[in-house]
This record gives sequence, C-alpha cells and structure tokens, in this order.
Amino acid sequence: MFVQFRVTVLYKITVYLPPYSRLDGLVNFEEVVRAFAKTFSIDVAGISQLRDSLREVWCVFDMDNSGAIDRREFMHP
Repeated sequence: MFVQFRVTVLYKITVYLPPYSRLDGLVNFEEVVRAFAKTFSIDVAGISQLRDSLREVWCVFDMDNSGAIDRREFMHP
C-alpha cells in the first residue's frame, strides 16, 4: 500500500515540477515543497509547516545528502 501511495504521489508531484528538474533527473528541496503545495493545495500559511515536515523526512529520500533526490534514491525501498 505504501508503495502505491508513493508512486501515486510521485506521479501527481511530477506534474508540478519545473521542466528543468525533469531533464536532469534531480529534484531539490524547494522544488518538492512547491510540488507538494500545488498537489495538495497547501496555502501560504501552511508552507512553513510543510517545509518543517519535509525537512524531517528529507534524509530518508536524499540518502547521499546531496541536496537533491534522484530517481534511484526515490525508488529505494
């Protein structure tokens, strides 16, 4: 179930990622914040809480601590 949720969220989020993100295969923190905000209709007041929440889990996805998530990192079990 989590994998299906992850894939569904990834698909929805990629719709809102800037085109240059899709070209290099990397997604940085701010791109993810913007994509989540648009995907889940988070208003300006909720952006700060969203950033805090994403910072807490960012290391789970950005395993090499590069500041960006590549496809390999995102799909890692």
